[in-house]
Amino acid sequence: MPNALATKRTIAQSLKHLMQTTPLKKISIQNIVDDCGLNRQTFYYHFQDIYDLIEWILATESLERAEEHAEIHGEEEAILGVLIYARENKSFFTNLAHSEATDALNRLCERELYRTLMDALRTLAKGKPVTEGELDFIASFYTPAILHVLYRWIYDDMREDPQVIVERLSILLRGTFAQAVDRYAIRRTKK
Repeated sequence: MPNALATKRTIAQSLKHLMQTTPLKKISIQNIVDDCGLNRQTFYYHFQDIYDLIEWILATESLERAEEHAEIHGEEEAILGVLIYARENKSFFTNLAHSEATDALNRLCERELYRTLMDALRTLAKGKPVTEGELDFIASFYTPAILHVLYRWIYDDMREDPQVIVERLSILLRGTFAQAVDRYAIRRTKK
């Protein structure tokens, strides 16, 4: 169904185009379909509402960028890819950050970062006596901290170079996940 994907991307581009000059709360579905030359029925065939469209944009575009970078270069580059994407779409993200859609942005970012951390932790824990609950605790501990850094960067108008943000996170987090897994494993073997 390549036409459905093309239509979704067209609708998404219209929303992003409108968000360059208009606050999200003032954008209607009619504005979006007028901008892209489609009708309301087409919009509702693909999305329930504007927030559904926003979640789709975030889930497809930014996560595609992250996965593309992660496959080629690893997790640090995945974060860098998302930051570069966010900066390329600055008006979209800053508009979102100052809108009622912040919850959608938060939920998606938290879910995806948590998932990424859990995948990394499971890999580190292979063959070690660490429970899924302990891995969940580690991921739940680090997820909000990393997200706070990213949100602060967005609210600070994305002034800092994304590479600097990634380097700082890397220095801070390098080895900490493996150490946390090892501490839980050691604790279990002592019992």
